[in-house]
Amino acid sequence: MKKLIKPFLTIFILMSLIACNNTLNKVKGKTYMNVEFQSAAIFKGKIAYIMAEGVDVGEVELIAKKKNKLVYTKKDFYGYIYVFIVEKDTLYFTVLIKGQIAAIGGIDNIETIDCIPLKLKKD
Repeated sequence: MKKLIKPFLTIFILMSLIACNNTLNKVKGKTYMNVEFQSAAIFKGKIAYIMAEGVDVGEVELIAKKKNKLVYTKKDFYGYIYVFIVEKDTLYFTVLIKGQIAAIGGIDNIETIDCIPLKLKKD
């Protein structure tokens, strides 16, 4: 019986550590703002509510999750795609068209240098 407890306890501890270190859990309930660009984002897990450059983008969905990077997107009816990338304590956003995303090789190849940053608002 004691031999079974130790492996189960080890597995439980490892699963707990992985769940606590999940990038998605780190942004849940956080608010990002940039008053200069009239932009804000509120995260509710896999869904985020975004206002970018004074335009209410609305609800965006998580489409990619890398090691320390989350990518949210939303396509509007004019063909523009709003791309939001969360890295550490900064949210980057840019607006692209489908052809631009294909030209750079997909969402994973978007450089944050070309994006507008929103810092995490300290509550």
